[in-house]
Amino acid sequence: MRVRLVFVRHGLSSFNEKGLVQGRTDYSYLTEKGYEQALKSGEALSGINFDKIYSSPLKRAAETAKTIQKNLKGENNIIYDKNLLEVDLGSWSGLTINEIKNKYPEEYLLWKNDPENLNLESIHNSTYQPIKELYEQANDFIKKILKVNLEKEEANILVIGHNAILRCLILLLIGRPKKGFRKIKLDNASPDLIACS
Repeated sequence: MRVRLVFVRHGLSSFNEKGLVQGRTDYSYLTEKGYEQALKSGEALSGINFDKIYSSPLKRAAETAKTIQKNLKGENNIIYDKNLLEVDLGSWSGLTINEIKNKYPEEYLLWKNDPENLNLESIHNSTYQPIKELYEQANDFIKKILKVNLEKEEANILVIGHNAILRCLILLLIGRPKKGFRKIKLDNASPDLIACS
């Protein structure tokens, strides 16, 4: 079995444009430039026959997926998967980086230098580790993908998601190198290919 995964981060969103942290909120939407980026990605990917298309259900990713899908061959429906949701940054969502630096200086330093050990407080007054939880989510997604495609000799799968979840997926597939989270850069609507057996 050989599975080719093509990862695409959503196109430029309204929060990207304003410099706001998005996290798991669904208030951010695809901008005109974001739609253009998604169309170009669809054109670039039009020569590949995808067996499945998966997307985060958040608007900015879902709209990117629908726009890309228009250029693809076949009748693939988009499968919206909660395991592709973006990292949950709680009260940071909707803030600028400067606001986070000023309001949460210690946590922000940890986020920049050692994000896997960042602890945030949830709305239920309990603490959680957003990146560690995101790795678990990414692991669940990979296991599901491999299980679903176990019987196939080859499969091409398109995955549309968000910056942090896609980083976690890529890092898991390459052996999760230490401190790798900050070493990957994913541009809006730019396809990245990983093959796994």
